[in-house]
Amino acid sequence: MTGRDEQVDLDPDLVAIMRHEGVDVTDPVAVQNWLEQTLSDGPACDSPLAGDFGFLDEMLDEAGAADSQLPALSPVRLPSEEQLARAAAGSRIHTMIDRFAVWLETADPDYTEDGVLGPEHARAAARALGIGASTEAPERAAVPPQTGPGQPLGSAPVDGAHPDLLRVMRLALASGVGAETARGLRVAPERPRLAPLGDGELLEAWLECFATLTDQSEYCLLPEHDGFHLAERVVGLLIYGLYVGGRLRPLTEELAQLIEDVLADERIDGERAERLRGTALAASVAAVERLAAHGALDVDPAGRVTLTPLGLWGAHELFDAAGLAAPVLGGYARASAAELVEALAGYDDAETAEEFEGWAAQRPATEAARELVEVARDGDSRSRALAMELIGRLGPDTEPAVRAALREPVVRPYAWRLLTDWKRDPGGELTAAERAWLAVDSVAALAEASDPQGFADALLDVVPVDRPELVDELWQADHPQTGTALDLLGQLHPDARVAERARRAAAKVKAKTL
Repeated sequence: MTGRDEQVDLDPDLVAIMRHEGVDVTDPVAVQNWLEQTLSDGPACDSPLAGDFGFLDEMLDEAGAADSQLPALSPVRLPSEEQLARAAAGSRIHTMIDRFAVWLETADPDYTEDGVLGPEHARAAARALGIGASTEAPERAAVPPQTGPGQPLGSAPVDGAHPDLLRVMRLALASGVGAETARGLRVAPERPRLAPLGDGELLEAWLECFATLTDQSEYCLLPEHDGFHLAERVVGLLIYGLYVGGRLRPLTEELAQLIEDVLADERIDGERAERLRGTALAASVAAVERLAAHGALDVDPAGRVTLTPLGLWGAHELFDAAGLAAPVLGGYARASAAELVEALAGYDDAETAEEFEGWAAQRPATEAARELVEVARDGDSRSRALAMELIGRLGPDTEPAVRAALREPVVRPYAWRLLTDWKRDPGGELTAAERAWLAVDSVAALAEASDPQGFADALLDVVPVDRPELVDELWQADHPQTGTALDLLGQLHPDARVAERARRAAAKVKAKTL
């Protein structure tokens, strides 16, 4: 804020509220006073249900409070930028924005003395776009008049109620086609249309519109805004569920259940819950229809909804920006070995094979093996086991790097086993202490990587049923997780004799530390 003639750089929703209350947003002093007096008590549209992807903030906050990491999302396969841009070019929402830009340019609309788009021009814009009075909820109150010159988020009501036109104006602003000026919302000189944009710019505009379509800010000043904010949360949860591949019911059934989930989470019940349900369900269905028109969702005749490849990309970009680990298959080809191993922890076997093949193709096998040995040396049990498994996939051509790894104490048992598997002389046997260390490290790695049943099955490889005596060596292993590994063997090993020996060995470890 540097002067009265310059537009204040504030969130458009706050600008809308200030203008509605008669604040001159070009006056830094007036803006600062309003912020201090008003926002100290919270913004005018302060709703506990607000936030198009508010559940992500909650997940991240909970993970931070627990000092834990959120699990990585499953990796996704995305089309090329060219394919995505071709899909984005067919968006009916983009077509509407361009039509609005044409109208805006030719109409050169006037604003009233209060800075509101004049009723005649508002009706003309609505007619040009095929927008009439809102049919989403005829009984809904009209959008309150907005004040102040150049308000891009408000306009005069069309036949009593029309958030539809307000939404198009917000989309024009989000996409860069519209610009806020002293004379009101006008066509941006640097981006008058979306149609001729290059692939990257078109996708950027598509993504901004996608994010805008998932919220309900056009209803922010209505008395029943909580119902729309509930829909905001519900649509975010729907997109998240589609992204992670959960089994979803038919659309209206799924939306109704998500509404109940949010109401329960927010502890809203009784008359207020009943009042919110109807508004939220209608708004959620309408939002899904808009997202389908934008090319983000497909809804089949049976009401089953899926993310399109373009919608998958858009959700990935939003989740990644929110701080969730959202890997893309093929996205780690030029990553470091440490980044690759960290990402592969959330992959299944087929995904791991595909991602690793692309990564290994970018570097000589021996160099790849050396990088992975460093990860194994410096990482925890899980990353060490995975890094050495990946070296095994590279094959015997990496023998020099693996043989050099015999000099690294925490990697030596794994390197010895690889050389032995390749029928190459490792130059001596492992000591009993090294065998015990390897077994404990393997159990620790499995415990982090496997589900309970998968872990129990994998323990048979660490301590086979016909070798229960191996457990007797483990309790003396010089490994920080020896006690934990023996406890797990005692609880989950499928063979009763092995489990019993493990429990006795765990007791010895505890006695040794007393």
